[in-house]
Amino acid sequence: MTHSRSSSDDSLDFEKAFDKEHQLLLETLGEGGLRRYREAYERLYKQLQNSRANERQLQEERERLRATQARVMTAG
Repeated sequence: MTHSRSSSDDSLDFEKAFDKEHQLLLETLGEGGLRRYREAYERLYKQLQNSRANERQLQEERERLRATQARVMTAG
C-alpha cells in the first residue's frame, strides 16, 4: 500500500528539521553564541534588504535617464 503525503506532513517535517537544527546550534554555540548568531543573521538580512532596495532605486533612475536621453535624441 502506498502512502501519499499531505502538505501538513511536509509542514511537520519542516518543523522537526527546524527544531533539530535549532537544538544542534544551541548545543554547539551555547545560549550566548546562538543569540550572537541570530543577531548577526538579522543584521546581514537587513543589509540584504537595503541592498535590494538600493538596486531597485538605481534601476528606476537608470530607466528615467534612458527615457530622458531618448527624448533628447529624438528632439535634437
